[in-house]
Amino acid sequence: MEQDVLMCQTGYLTINSPLQIGTYINVKVPNNEVKKALYRLLSFNTK
Repeated sequence: MEQDVLMCQTGYLTINSPLQIGTYINVKVPNNEVKKALYRLLSFNTK
């Protein structure tokens, strides 16, 4: 769970839904530059 908070605080993810206690939160990737960096990171870690 700490990774999710870090990703939001550093700007890799953006909260895309209203914050309500006890509900799920939708997040999104803010732009294509970040999306490409995340894809590179994920593909590097799965090999």
